[in-house]
Order: sequence, then C-alpha cells, then structure tokens
Amino acid sequence: MPKYHYRPILEKVKETYLENAKVEYNPGVDIETAVNLVIEAESEEKAKQVMYGFVDVRMWELKD
Repeated sequence: MPKYHYRPILEKVKETYLENAKVEYNPGVDIETAVNLVIEAESEEKAKQVMYGFVDVRMWELKD
C-alpha cells in the first residue's frame, strides 16, 4: 500500500497554540523536520480522511 507523508504547517501550529495556550509556541526543535505523520492507505483521498482525525495533540503518544 502507498505511504503518504504529512508534515506540520508551522504557522498554523503557532496560530492554534497561541489561541489555545495564550502563549507563543516555542518547542525548541524544528518541528517541520522533526514531526512526520505517515499513513498507509489505498489512495491520497483515504489518507487525508485518516489524517483529519489526528489533528488533536491529545490523540498522540510516544511510540516505543
């Protein structure tokens, strides 16, 4: 199955973080290269459907 790679959009992350946390976003790492979401799906359309469900940081955990 094809793999679709997604990366964060830094400006959107900063905007959303400021809106929710009321402070500037400064993680101390380059999130555009450090964060990578890979989805295996039959098509890009199916991959996007999966990706849309993972936009909330509370749905993520560190993978062993």
